[in-house]
Amino acid sequence: MKHLLLSFILYSFVSCSPSKEELRTYFGGKIINPKSNVVLLCNQFGVLDSIPLHEDATFSATYDSLPKGLYYFKHGPEHQYVYLEPNDSVLVRLNTWVFDESLVFSGAHAEKNNLLKTTFLQSEKEDRDFYKYQTLSPTAFTEKIAILVQQKETEITAYTERNPTVDAQFLQVLKIAKMYPIYSKVERYGMRFQKQHDSILPASFYKHRQNSSLQLDAVLFYNPYNHYIINRFYNETFQKGVQKGTPAFSLALLETIFNSTASENIKNTYLKQVLLNHFYTQVTSVKSAVVFQAFLKYSSNPADKSTIQKLLHDVTMLEGNKYLPEFSVTNYNGSTISSKALLQGENTVLFFRNNTQSSKNWISSRIQHLQKKFPKLRFLVIEMNENTEESLPEIDIKKLFYLPATSSAHAFLTSKMQRTVLLQSNGKVFHGFAAISSKKIEEQLHMLQKK
Repeated sequence: MKHLLLSFILYSFVSCSPSKEELRTYFGGKIINPKSNVVLLCNQFGVLDSIPLHEDATFSATYDSLPKGLYYFKHGPEHQYVYLEPNDSVLVRLNTWVFDESLVFSGAHAEKNNLLKTTFLQSEKEDRDFYKYQTLSPTAFTEKIAILVQQKETEITAYTERNPTVDAQFLQVLKIAKMYPIYSKVERYGMRFQKQHDSILPASFYKHRQNSSLQLDAVLFYNPYNHYIINRFYNETFQKGVQKGTPAFSLALLETIFNSTASENIKNTYLKQVLLNHFYTQVTSVKSAVVFQAFLKYSSNPADKSTIQKLLHDVTMLEGNKYLPEFSVTNYNGSTISSKALLQGENTVLFFRNNTQSSKNWISSRIQHLQKKFPKLRFLVIEMNENTEESLPEIDIKKLFYLPATSSAHAFLTSKMQRTVLLQSNGKVFHGFAAISSKKIEEQLHMLQKK
């Protein structure tokens, strides 16, 4: 993506009517202890700009027609949010060792963003404080929630009184930042209460639902909003009395999502998310067929449907108890190696990585953790995109391979989704579509290590 680079200087123009310069948006800053050489500016649709870091770890960009609204910027494995408007000049300064805590905004209209960041940190503290209230009775818990709601409403009122011309769109984001984490606490309490007492709380317990919306596409990527939607969908499904972690629950959850929102974007996003989670955890069940059929019925996104259909194809191409098919990879010096040579007579974990779906740092950290916990297993990473310059920090280069465009392995990777294949020392597939991020992976690796 072509980077639009201008000066790091903050300035304003005075004129009777807005000029092109006055409508420009400036975004820049400095990263202390950088983890990569770029900062990514993103919105709900993905990456808008890749901004390079200079030698002094500063970055700067300008945009002539950036719509006002909530964005997020990424550096290394972490991200934070930034609200931008035309004529904004926003600078960030942060230390990656304490990413969120060190983040400070400066420049024109920086107050909004510092407020959002402070609200985020306060919400994290409140989550920790509220953990001890999970054992309270519903009445006592509701009283604690009412106190917190009143506090947040007072804070919002005070802000609007100090800023009477505050932008309505920003005010909506601020209300989500302050109120929706509270709503999530209520939804989570409801699930825990039902599990512990085998009793469903009445609809009156969820009064907040009257003040919340399931239709806000523009902030779907915003964690306070995203987490609330997930908690609510799961709680409403849990209240139907279906056992969690079963095909029946996945089916009921898909139905809940389809019936709960008129937003096609929100609907399709969570339908796919639920289906993929089901896929990685329960796909071996014959009963799963009805779940996939329900997804294809409910989703209106052709690309998502195509991806899921390809996933089903990929599963059949590499199933458990079958032998790993022959395919080729290349190593760090470009030599071609056969798949059989990868095993070296050991139980092996093959992680096929798509670099658009996982960060280097996260994958490296995850594999190191699993390798230490399961030392008898051999962990190998195969980069699905043929980029021999791709490397992973702290991962032995001799355990990193690349998939040529001509490799027959692409026959079971048609969806381009990452997959983890667990192999016995004789080349037989123990699990053909595990997920390295799944909670079940350690149980699966423990079983493989005993083989």
